Amino acid sequence: MKRIKVYRSCFRLLQHLLFWSGCIYLFQLIFESGTGNASFSLIDYIYSAFFNLSFLPYVYLHMYGVVPVFLQKQRYVRYALSLVGLVLLGTLSNWALFEFGTDFFGFYFISYFEWFELLGFVVLYLAVSTLLKFSKSWFYLQRLQREMAQQEQMHAESMLFALRSQVNPHFLFNALNSIYSLVLMKDENASEAILKLSEVLRYSLYEAKRETVKLTEEIQLVRTYVGLQQMRFDDSLELTFETKGDFENFRVAPLLFLPLVENAFKHGAKAATKNAFVHIRAERKGDFLYFEIENNKGKTDEPEQMKSGGVGLENLGQRLQLTYKNSHEMQILDDEVFAVRLKLPNLTVNEDAVSYY
Repeated sequence: MKRIKVYRSCFRLLQHLLFWSGCIYLFQLIFESGTGNASFSLIDYIYSAFFNLSFLPYVYLHMYGVVPVFLQKQRYVRYALSLVGLVLLGTLSNWALFEFGTDFFGFYFISYFEWFELLGFVVLYLAVSTLLKFSKSWFYLQRLQREMAQQEQMHAESMLFALRSQVNPHFLFNALNSIYSLVLMKDENASEAILKLSEVLRYSLYEAKRETVKLTEEIQLVRTYVGLQQMRFDDSLELTFETKGDFENFRVAPLLFLPLVENAFKHGAKAATKNAFVHIRAERKGDFLYFEIENNKGKTDEPEQMKSGGVGLENLGQRLQLTYKNSHEMQILDDEVFAVRLKLPNLTVNEDAVSYY
């Protein structure tokens, strides 16, 4: 860790050395073009070094002192006064260096610039150095935002995976209870129920791992599960399953409708002694799917359970929010009957521009 910090410090030092070396060289080019002298000598570079490095203390004082303390904290009046002071001090120090200081180093130079020109140089150096600092901060901020976005996406995907994983044991628990009831009654449909359960489990294990699935596959899963549950009830259960529209080329997140169907049978048909019903309807209109399921309210249902829908509906609500963000609608009606209505967009629409994951 210490070695990394040393490397970073050396890299920053190298960046600053390259910056000032570039300033000296560029100044020399400008100076030589102004004087008409195309040849560079050592004494010319020494003059350029003295001229540029006289501004160095004020550039760093501005970048690491005045900007963080005043500008970034929106103390604009103090920043303006400090900036004026730095410009004047920078100009004065450059003049003083060539007037009194250069012969101390064994060289004698005179300044080739007037005061207003020196003022322009100081302002230019402060402006360029500030832009470089803010540019570096901007790139650093962009990198942090990308890292945060990646972390948020990974967190959302982890939550989705965890929520999907909750579907399987919850469904399996209910399905096994259904088959167990058929076995106890020595119903001949028990073997067919096991076959249907294996189909649902196969789908949950393999197909549901994908981010999106075909709507036709999800509807078939619901039909299989409904057939599994219907074996437990006689003709007293009123069951309808209506589909309308073209389901081809429409994709949804996997295992969305199964919790709704589970909830309908658990809190409606199973809990009622008579007049039990489950009505399911799926219709595609344009780029949206409208899915609705309603069931009677059994006498043994607790009001709080009916409002939340238990584990299944709570799980579904979280998955919808993570997957579809604000592009979906979910409405829960709890009156004489219990109903859930979903409006879902086609996940294949504008995939290049919009991603629901």
